Amino acid sequence: MSVPNLGVPALFLLCMGALLLREAAILLRHGRNIAMAIACREGGGIQGSLSYTRWFSLKMSAVEIAVFGLFCLIVAVAGESWFFLGGGLACLILAYNHWRMSQKARKSSLAAQRA
Repeated sequence: MSVPNLGVPALFLLCMGALLLREAAILLRHGRNIAMAIACREGGGIQGSLSYTRWFSLKMSAVEIAVFGLFCLIVAVAGESWFFLGGGLACLILAYNHWRMSQKARKSSLAAQRA
């Protein structure tokens, strides 16, 4: 719609990058988590029990997605790509949202511990 009606092909590439590359970052995280679960089941890699708090999981998600977003921005600048620019910006926005949710969850967790 952006190309025939608005005459702005860059807008299409920006939006497609935002949709596809943000999803790619999430799929990479899922792949890593599946690989870690399989490695844990094999034994020897992790000993004892392991649990993550919600705020910690969100914070690590924010960092991982932000790194992917920064990589996309570097590629966007180096390759003058609207597609990677859209992906980088979408990932950084998602990372910021996860970071904020992490801060809220941590405050809630600390308040619950005090009560």
